[in-house]
Amino acid sequence: MGSYPGNVYDGSWTDYVTPLSYVSLNQRDDELRAIEEALGTYLVPIPPTPPLEPIHLSDYLRVDTDTVAAEHLFLAHDQDDEHPSAVSIGYVSVDPPPAAAPARPLGTLHIRDTNLSGATPSEDADAIVVDSYGDSGISLLFDDVGVGSVFFGAGNNDDDGRIQFNADTAAFHLGTSNASGSFVLKAGSEQAAVTIDSNKDATLHGDVTFGEELHIGAATAANRPLRMLRNSPDDDAGASFKNTGTEAVHLDFGSNRTGTGQALARIYGRWDGNSVAQIAFMSGTVATNKDRGEITFYTSRTNSNPLERGRVGEDGGLFFKSVSSNPGVDTDYAAIYSKDASGVSHIYVEAGQDVTAIPPISEADGELVFRSQNTRTGRNVVIHVERFVRRVEELTGKSLLSKSDAA
Repeated sequence: MGSYPGNVYDGSWTDYVTPLSYVSLNQRDDELRAIEEALGTYLVPIPPTPPLEPIHLSDYLRVDTDTVAAEHLFLAHDQDDEHPSAVSIGYVSVDPPPAAAPARPLGTLHIRDTNLSGATPSEDADAIVVDSYGDSGISLLFDDVGVGSVFFGAGNNDDDGRIQFNADTAAFHLGTSNASGSFVLKAGSEQAAVTIDSNKDATLHGDVTFGEELHIGAATAANRPLRMLRNSPDDDAGASFKNTGTEAVHLDFGSNRTGTGQALARIYGRWDGNSVAQIAFMSGTVATNKDRGEITFYTSRTNSNPLERGRVGEDGGLFFKSVSSNPGVDTDYAAIYSKDASGVSHIYVEAGQDVTAIPPISEADGELVFRSQNTRTGRNVVIHVERFVRRVEELTGKSLLSKSDAA
């Protein structure tokens, strides 16, 4: 039989009133030690792995002071470096421990349910372990104008990372105060799925599917709201739009312009960064109801900005912008264009090496004239059709020409 020590708890205790004192707690622990000595046995089983020493039950609850005399509550016995102090909180059977109960806590603080999951925590995250066979979780409860936070500190920075919810503004925050910090969302096999760097530039590392709509905010003209940059073969570059149903796919461009003849939307073609072609959707000639529109086409032959070449008018007309010289055509092609002749724009057809004016009305006398030029030989052919018909009428005595003047 062990001797009963004299240092026993000798103070009065009132639940919820008597303050916690390391002196009184340790006195109670000394009583537990005395009980163990009196029984001649330990109330905590001897650890199964030698050469660990038996553990006194009283060693599981010790209160002491640190170097600045602050009281600390120690709830575990530190055996050695391999079996450090740990605390288990939860159900404990008065019978032999259930099969699901661990031989020792699975973390520095192991919060256990009646039935355990059987899983083992990662060595990188076993400071606090919440263990349950069913659902498991941690709740942060606070006032409806408060803030709930989980902070991650490294070195001298107590806010390297944080998870936070502000109940007053109903805002959820996930971020870092580190100037070079980034956010990485990982998917299967620890592969990066989304990366947001310190400049707020985001990279999505896989295909993206939008269940509803994609809304993109304002940006400067040099940095468009939506940009797609990819080094891909021709068949795999760009964007693909497909309706898996039976209706058509739509590209909808809109702008609240107030005047007539203003661009509502533009589609640019760039060659190594140079703008070489463009299609513009323009407001019409009447701004009252904003219900008229035109389409204008632009191309570039030099390093200047693309020039207007033609447009489809609001009434359905196809208009060609005049050029100063014959544009020429490639093999197997023919061209229709407008060219200035003596201050008047005429439509020309160019096929091969022949250029023919349409309509062949002489701007000098208003008569029907056929003009054609061979660009290889430089030969010009001019046939005064109306004069020729009049001579035939004189010879045959028959009327072949009907002419109506505006006057």
